[in-house]
Amino acid sequence: QYPYHYDINVIDYLTFPNPSLRAHTLAKLISRKCHTTTFQHSYFSRIVYIWNALPTEIRQLRLTSNSSVNRFKHAVSEHYSSLLTNHFGVNRTSTWTNYC
Repeated sequence: QYPYHYDINVIDYLTFPNPSLRAHTLAKLISRKCHTTTFQHSYFSRIVYIWNALPTEIRQLRLTSNSSVNRFKHAVSEHYSSLLTNHFGVNRTSTWTNYC
């Protein structure tokens, strides 16, 4: 249907922590070991860093319906807006860090 749509098994690229580990309760993801720089800079490697950088309360939101997905999107938007507002100064180059 989509010309560049690929059926990718995410489990091949990401690891979900064992339920007995603390990372599981924090809803963190684990990236597979990168053997090439191409994979190191790929979507899957980057998304783990971005996901794990979100506050725990956002990562732990339960996505069970459209309203909860919207609540998640709003929480993420508010988080990044807050980072931009509180940590970025146009005239202070020391604040020019990449959060994504």
